[in-house]
Amino acid sequence: MLGVTLFLYNILFTIFLVVVSPYYLFKVLTGRENVLKRLGFIGKVPSGKLIWHHGASCGEVKLLSSLVRNLRRELPEYNIMLTAVTKTGIEMAKQLNPLPDKVTYLPVDAIPFVLNFLLRFKPRIVMFAESELWVNSLVFARLLGARLIMVNARLSSNSFKIMRLFRPLVKPVLHLFSLIGVRGKLDKKRFANLTDRTKIDILGELKFASQYNKVEKITRSPKDLIFVAGSVREGEEKPIIEIFESLRKKFPSLVMVLAPRHPERFEFVASILQKKNIPYTKYSQNGPAFDKPVLLLDAMGKLVSFYSIADVAFVGGSLVNYGGHNPLEPAYFGVPTVMGKYFQNTQEVVEELKEEEGIKIVPSFDKLQETLETWLSSPEIRKKIGKAGRNVTIRKKRVVDNYMQSIKKILQETNDYH
Repeated sequence: MLGVTLFLYNILFTIFLVVVSPYYLFKVLTGRENVLKRLGFIGKVPSGKLIWHHGASCGEVKLLSSLVRNLRRELPEYNIMLTAVTKTGIEMAKQLNPLPDKVTYLPVDAIPFVLNFLLRFKPRIVMFAESELWVNSLVFARLLGARLIMVNARLSSNSFKIMRLFRPLVKPVLHLFSLIGVRGKLDKKRFANLTDRTKIDILGELKFASQYNKVEKITRSPKDLIFVAGSVREGEEKPIIEIFESLRKKFPSLVMVLAPRHPERFEFVASILQKKNIPYTKYSQNGPAFDKPVLLLDAMGKLVSFYSIADVAFVGGSLVNYGGHNPLEPAYFGVPTVMGKYFQNTQEVVEELKEEEGIKIVPSFDKLQETLETWLSSPEIRKKIGKAGRNVTIRKKRVVDNYMQSIKKILQETNDYH
C-alpha cells in the first residue's frame, strides 16, 4: 500500500508544483527567492554522523531548540542539521544557542531533490516536529536507513477527520516511524486510529521544555501596568487596539506590547495605530522602550522576553479561528493569561491549564475586555491565576528527558549508541 500512497502523492504533488511554479519564478526573477536552496543545493555538508531535525516554521523550530541543546550536550559525536519551510523558521534556527551544524530549507518534496539532499547528508535519525508529513522525504530517508521520529506529535480535530478519511493511504506513511511521540491522551487516541499503537508513546508537550528563563533582560517601571498581546492574527489586531484604548481610560499607566504573529502584518498594524492617533514606538527602532502607550513588537523571537515582564497577557489566534498559539510562555512566568475560544492547536495544554484555573477562556472581544479590566483592577486575582499557570508548567519539565531516553534507545537498537 505504501507504493500506492507514493504514486498518488507524487501525481498530486507534481500538479501542485505546476500550479505554483509561476509564483516562484516571479520570486526568483525579482530576487526574493533563492531557488537552489529550495531544491536541495545547500552548500557544505557536515562530516560524520548526523541527526536531522525539521520544523515547518518559527514555532516548531523553537520547540525543537531544547532537543538540539540536549543532543549537543549528551551526544556530541553527532552533527545536527535543522531545516524549515519558512524564512521566519530559518531566522529562528540561526538564533538558537547552541547553533545546529547546518541550517537550511527543507528541499522541495519531489523525488530528485529529496534524493540529492538525502544522499549527501545521510542522516541516522530524522525528527519531524508535530504533524509534518512530507511523504517523499520520509519514505526515502527510511529506505536509506534512517530511523524516523515524530516529535510533539499532534492532530487537530480537522486534521484527524481528513486523515481518517484517507486512512489506507496515511497508515503506511505513519508506519515508517520508529516512534510517534505524542503530547497527551487525546493525540494518542487519534494516532492509534491511524497506525500501530505500539509506535505511539505519550512523551509530553515539548513546549513545556523551552528554557524560558534564558530571555532578554528588560527593564520596566514598576508604576506601569503591562499588557502583552502576543501572536495576534489578522482580524484580532484592530479589536485588540480598541480594547486597549478603552482600558487606558480607566488605567492611564497601562502600556501595551503588541506582537503580530507574522512580519508582513507589522506595517498594517502600525497604520491602524497611526489612523487612531495612538502614540507608539517600534521595537526595531528603539528596543524595549515604554515611553509611549504602545510598543509594536516588530521583531521575531522576542515575545517570550516581554511575556516575562507582563502583568497580563492575551495569546492570539484564538478569538479568530486560527487554532490558538502557545499559552505556556506567559504561564511559565506566572502571568495571568487569557485566550479566545479557538484553541484546538493547543487543546490539551489549555485543558490542563483550565483544570488548574491557570488560564481564562473567553468567547468574544467584549468578554476579553471585561476579563482584562477585572484582572487589572486586582493584583490578588492576577497573582492567584498566574501562580496556578506557573505550577502547571513546572510539573511538565521532564519532557526533554523522555525524548532523550527514547532517542538513545533507538540508537542502541541500530548499534549507533553505546
